[in-house]
Amino acid sequence: MKDRYLILFAVLVGIFQITVLQFFSFAGVIPNLAMIIVIVVTIYLSEIEALRFSVYLAATLDILAGRGLGVYMVAFVLISFIIIKLGGTVFNDNVVTPILFIGVSTIFMFIYFSLIDYFSSGFVHGFIWSIKVLFINLIYNFLVGVPIYNFVINKTYRRRF
Repeated sequence: MKDRYLILFAVLVGIFQITVLQFFSFAGVIPNLAMIIVIVVTIYLSEIEALRFSVYLAATLDILAGRGLGVYMVAFVLISFIIIKLGGTVFNDNVVTPILFIGVSTIFMFIYFSLIDYFSSGFVHGFIWSIKVLFINLIYNFLVGVPIYNFVINKTYRRRF
């Protein structure tokens, strides 16, 4: 896939994540569509294209969200790299695959951003609050991510046969 299409898709997903998904906040939690798209793109594109897309999307979110340049980049590149390494050992058409990847990535992103918040402001949320937010975030990402994953896998298998 050409870079201009990757950049365009990354910018569209980044803008959608920052603007439109803010209206779907539930208990202060929004679905992490950018992470879900990184997972799906990593599974279905080549390694280099997936890593490039992760960098483009992360740069878009870093610029638009303003947490600091490179914060999302580290997270998305690590998620892509881990999925690339595990991709050969997991069946892509299995129902458990999106649940596994989305669940592990959501937990990783929650811990990563909790550490970023701690080291930048010194503030730590309570344990009960953290478990509640993580649980809501997991459920929300599953509700959004699994249908997207199934839609993509149905479209790719129809094209192959």
